Amino acid sequence: MQLDDTILQSIWRHSKYLIEVIICECKGLTENAFNGIGDGCPHIRVLSIVAPNRETKIPCKFSLYTLSEICKLSQLSKLSLENWITLNDEGLHMISKSLPQLNYINISHTSILDEGLYELCSNIIGLTEINISGGIQLTNRSMVALSHCKGLSTLTLTSSNKITDEGFQILCNSTKKLKNIQIAYYDKITNQAIQYLCLLPNIRTLSLHFIRNITASSFEYISRCKNLTALKFDSTTIPLLNDTLRQVFRGCPNLETLFLAQTPVMGNEEVEELASNCRNLVELILSDCPRLSDPSLFSIAKYCSNLHILILGNRMITDRGIITIAQNCAKLTTFVLLEAVYSVNNLYTPITDESLLAFAEYCPNFSNLCIPEVAITDRGISLFYSLIEVNIRGCSHVTAAGIESLINNNMNLHALTILSSQYNTEEIEKWKKIVKIN
Repeated sequence: MQLDDTILQSIWRHSKYLIEVIICECKGLTENAFNGIGDGCPHIRVLSIVAPNRETKIPCKFSLYTLSEICKLSQLSKLSLENWITLNDEGLHMISKSLPQLNYINISHTSILDEGLYELCSNIIGLTEINISGGIQLTNRSMVALSHCKGLSTLTLTSSNKITDEGFQILCNSTKKLKNIQIAYYDKITNQAIQYLCLLPNIRTLSLHFIRNITASSFEYISRCKNLTALKFDSTTIPLLNDTLRQVFRGCPNLETLFLAQTPVMGNEEVEELASNCRNLVELILSDCPRLSDPSLFSIAKYCSNLHILILGNRMITDRGIITIAQNCAKLTTFVLLEAVYSVNNLYTPITDESLLAFAEYCPNFSNLCIPEVAITDRGISLFYSLIEVNIRGCSHVTAAGIESLINNNMNLHALTILSSQYNTEEIEKWKKIVKIN
């Protein structure tokens, strides 16, 4: 059922004690959708409304009138207006005057400018989490604005060609409580900005993607962050050296999450260095690291028993490595093997039902499986009863009967990815009534 204005207005009239509202599907809504929300649901503390993004070419119909209704929510503490391209500085003025109690705001991919953000942060100094991704017009003035929020702990910034190292210096000099920062698609910052971030006394999470003008030397600063718990880095434009990675692994022993993409120097020896130094790893994502093979998995299994999520992007591992992981990482919930070619006739035969048997036997909380184009069969798929998401696209030895068994055995399964050409249309339509088929 698609939401429309009438449905929402009815909810506002009859749900006085609503506390949290999250709306991700706004295609059928207009500026009148939130009429009455302030009077009808005065206790709402969390409100998230994601408008259609630009790619959908569906116009955002929300207006300042819509926002005026939302601004009546006097107990609101978390507000997300993602993709509201109609939200401008006038809208931020309304928010800053009406919702001084906010501690979280997501105004990503909107039309805000420096002055609106400056007013917002000057009036709502209690903000601890801010997302201004897609603020392509923001300059260093916006970093001055953010510096008013002395308690700021989490910040997400993407897609700016106007914010420089100086802006990050201003930010880091004033927001000493900043713990988590994500930066992407910034062309005007250099290693200097990374140094400022790494000097923050409480930094815990550092996410850097497509920062074109930093070099491998910036990792020297990162390696000094002894308390860093999460590092996410895409090295597409930055060739890293083996020694650089090892320096980080030795210097950041408290890492719990590591995401490395496009890192061809990451091989078995580097993974051993990582695992032996960072034994608290919970989530490990190594995408496009073609030199990894079973010895990497042996190292992870030996040192990282607390691992929950393992995502790999290569085709050099076998049942032997996966079984070792399953036997030693009992808390594993997710295993993903990337880089499939999606061709029925190109099965990767070193991974078979034996890997699935190991997950089913040794990992009681296992729930997410992505192993496209491998040589598994109905037998392996039938071993699971608590899967939530499954990708077996191109696993041509899995028959329609195997899919039936998978769906019937896993009552919480909500997403299944298969190669539709392997099955007839009637079967697929029947499965779609039970589970989302990709």
